[in-house]
Amino acid sequence: MVNDEGLYGFFALYPVDDTLELGLGIKPEYTGKGEGEAFIRLIMSYIKNNYQVSTIFLSVIDFNIRAQKIYEKIGFKKTRELLQETNGSTYCFIEMKFEL
Repeated sequence: MVNDEGLYGFFALYPVDDTLELGLGIKPEYTGKGEGEAFIRLIMSYIKNNYQVSTIFLSVIDFNIRAQKIYEKIGFKKTRELLQETNGSTYCFIEMKFEL
């Protein structure tokens, strides 16, 4: 996604059977400005208009409480915690799902 100043954020969709795994991110200088919910809703609208799936999954690092609150507000539910290796270390992630 691009705004007037360039790249704003991105999302990627990974189909798995009747589900989609959603990966997304917002450029750091745009976080914390109250625009995350609109960004997620835009992505969710795109998914609903272009995919026939029953469930959407995403994973968010456990310390990103702001993102977790936005996902919960939209309707995602926490399903489990998992450890994942990334950037040379192991971190705890929260898996969340949305039922369509």
